[in-house]
Amino acid sequence: MEKRYFSVKETAQYLGFSPGAVYNLISQGKIPATKIGNTVRINKEELDKFLKENTRPVNFVWNSTNSHVIIPQSEMRRGDMGIKKIKNIYWIDKRFGDYRLRKSLKTSNKKTAFKLAQQEEEKAINEIYGLTKTIKLADFFQEYKKLNHHKKYIVREEQRLNLILKFFGENIFLHEITPQKLEELKIYLKENGRSEATVNRYISFLRLLFNHAINWNYIRWNPVKRVRFYKEQTHKRKALNKTEIQILLSEAKEISDRGRSEQQKYLFSICVIALSTGMRINEILNLKWKDIDLDLDKIIVPSENSKTKESREIPMNSDVRKIITLIKPQGDYIFQFKGRRHPDSFRRQIIKLRKAIGEHFRGFHNLRHSFATFLVQNKIDSITIAKLLGHSHLKTTFNYSHTFPEAMKKAVEGVNLWADFGHMNEGFFKEVN
Repeated sequence: MEKRYFSVKETAQYLGFSPGAVYNLISQGKIPATKIGNTVRINKEELDKFLKENTRPVNFVWNSTNSHVIIPQSEMRRGDMGIKKIKNIYWIDKRFGDYRLRKSLKTSNKKTAFKLAQQEEEKAINEIYGLTKTIKLADFFQEYKKLNHHKKYIVREEQRLNLILKFFGENIFLHEITPQKLEELKIYLKENGRSEATVNRYISFLRLLFNHAINWNYIRWNPVKRVRFYKEQTHKRKALNKTEIQILLSEAKEISDRGRSEQQKYLFSICVIALSTGMRINEILNLKWKDIDLDLDKIIVPSENSKTKESREIPMNSDVRKIITLIKPQGDYIFQFKGRRHPDSFRRQIIKLRKAIGEHFRGFHNLRHSFATFLVQNKIDSITIAKLLGHSHLKTTFNYSHTFPEAMKKAVEGVNLWADFGHMNEGFFKEVN
């Protein structure tokens, strides 16, 4: 009597796969399975249907692709992997349904042969059942940019991709990028003057691309998952104190007064608006004249310019109002200049300001932190601060507010046990040996 249901092990033998590969195909919905009690069973009719729908022509040629079907280490047995030793060299000889994979592993080491055989089996499974589509990294980025991309990041991401392709080569495919190659990329980036924090941004960018590639069925796993990020040093103080702000504004005013380029001329105005409103630099640069209400003294940040995709209103103080009224309209945008969307458009000015203030000044975002810190010191409630900054969660707001050392010292000195408790005189405290 012909058997109707197969166990996972019997299915693996029937297909010529490892049991781990069968479990993986079941989880992906490639092979229909039924749970009977505590065991998984596969209907033979469904299995034959699966084989019939997923066969390739006899003249099928194996292509080199990356492995995306995970097979547990425990399943890498000699019988399952189809390993043979011929003249001191290991070969893989395995059948996948009607097709046979026979290839030299080019090693005499048994442990290495098992690993290589696992990779070859996974490649074969991917090719036979169409689990991946091959595409170059450069071509995939173009698809990603068209279908799922924020315009404000386009320049920076293209800059990062250009350097990545300079290392990998223009013709590298997505599936060819392995954790090992990514580790080599990290070293290459550091040798080219990138800091560890910047290297992390490059790897994060690749992680984003790979996640989209998985969703679009180009690959089955993300190699960045096996890459370690550098541990970044957090800057304890991102806000500027009053003295540093005075230095910043005087230096920015001098640059603007002597400036030849539009960026230089606008620098002082942008710094004043950032310090007085806490707006992000992208929000400031994308401000249009229609977003300014001088009658009600408020700035409207449109949802398309906001990071959280929610519009908000920010009151204008006298400094902001004066700055805006002094700017002569030259177009739709308040700050109208070539390269306005370029992320490094103020790079040279930031370097000059950093030399004057100190290394802890990293850019315009410090001014946003300073604004939040001033509000906290003036005892403004957290909900109001969050609304002004455009935060969806209060936890984010707490990260933007900082306490200066002098304020901490003043707070501790406010707790005076000697003054608060009369019985604590000089004799109460004894010298400790």
